[in-house]
Amino acid sequence: MRRGFLARAARTYFIRMNRSAGMAPPVEVRHDVFTADIIENRLLLAALVSMLRIPHRSHLAKSEISRARRLFGGVQMLHFSSTAVPEIVFTRLNRHYQPAIALATLLLRSGSLDLGAGGARGCAFLIDMNNVFERFVRRALRTALRVDAARFPDRPPKIYLDEAGVVPVRPDLCLVDNRQVLWVGDVKYKRLPASAYLNADLYQLLAYALALDLPEGTLIYGDNEGVFAAEHVVVRNRKCLRVIALDLSVPRMKLLDQIASIAKCIPVTHRM
Repeated sequence: MRRGFLARAARTYFIRMNRSAGMAPPVEVRHDVFTADIIENRLLLAALVSMLRIPHRSHLAKSEISRARRLFGGVQMLHFSSTAVPEIVFTRLNRHYQPAIALATLLLRSGSLDLGAGGARGCAFLIDMNNVFERFVRRALRTALRVDAARFPDRPPKIYLDEAGVVPVRPDLCLVDNRQVLWVGDVKYKRLPASAYLNADLYQLLAYALALDLPEGTLIYGDNEGVFAAEHVVVRNRKCLRVIALDLSVPRMKLLDQIASIAKCIPVTHRM
């Protein structure tokens, strides 16, 4: 059937050509223009250029970066400030860019140089360890719980502390089921003191537990002064505020084991 249809279409087309003295009738054509000068490549090029500005002790590393830069010959060189790096929307067409774009975005957003009055040239590479630690803990917990980003999102649902919906609360970690938050946590890239508490952090976690009407919440620290875990039960309302300090000096697998232990205490379904 398909071949017969194509044959008839081709025969009709050539008949029309013969009737018009050999001149082909207009044929509607739609095509895509492919170019290397797209926003994804511009971000990658800008990240490579920023890396070249940083002094390298390894000649091999500098050579590899220069070689990679030459691959972007047809791409426009743009400067992206650390606060104006565009967000890329990934689809099936550009999904293969995602790991490289994530690294390029981290590089471009981490470059900063603050000076007083006057002009000067310089380069810098800064990493917000609070952000890096938070993202690591979130993804490790997501893996340990075997849930996807929909249930353990990068950004929590809209939550407010007050009934008027004026004061928002934004916990770092939350487990969601059918738009209801089942568990809440916060990440702190700092040392848990020997007293096993920091007032401001506990107050913040308590606000999350109250706003979400949860019986408990968890604070995860990146270091400690001799105390790895503690629980604080709030008077009257009996909210349990758990405090856990990770040991970041251990090998990767042992660190993931620590996070897996935290995941075992997280309820993955509604509590009756």
